[in-house]
Amino acid sequence: MRRPGTLDPYELSYQLVYDINIISTQIFALWYKLIEIITINPKFVCEFLRVVHEEKMREYWGELIYRTVFETKDFTVPSSVNHNV
Repeated sequence: MRRPGTLDPYELSYQLVYDINIISTQIFALWYKLIEIITINPKFVCEFLRVVHEEKMREYWGELIYRTVFETKDFTVPSSVNHNV
């Protein structure tokens, strides 16, 4: 990537299109390599992605689930009356 020397709109637009083209080519090459890896060893890729997904879900649900313990002396009495908050 090079920086345009002037603020000419045509030069800026040309540079933007050029940069997008370079980035899209790199993304396409990475996509092709990913497909190649998946076809070589699909079990490993599936297992790896499953483990990553499970870790993310564990973190996500761990943040959302809160645990509050209420002490009670008698379980027959409603908890709103019997807990110490």
